[in-house]
Amino acid sequence: MTGTTNESWLRFRDLLHSLIAEHIPLKMLSTKNVRKPMWMTHKAFKQVIKKRKIYSKYKDAKHPAVEAACKAAKSEIRKSRKISNTNWRKT
Repeated sequence: MTGTTNESWLRFRDLLHSLIAEHIPLKMLSTKNVRKPMWMTHKAFKQVIKKRKIYSKYKDAKHPAVEAACKAAKSEIRKSRKISNTNWRKT
């Protein structure tokens, strides 16, 4: 560390940034699970997708098929939340 304070700081900063880039790995996020919350099970996620498809087909929330799909999706979401909460409490 010779020279002025500013020159020393710039060399130290460059050295620090190069060491960080070389030795600290970057975490890559997978795009596979970005669309659903962590607590949601695969079965619940599929029910939600099915509900959305049925609604887009009929465009009426009072249609019997849409109501049945909503009921099934809601049931699966509640089950997955219950499973998630019990698993969290065990740890």
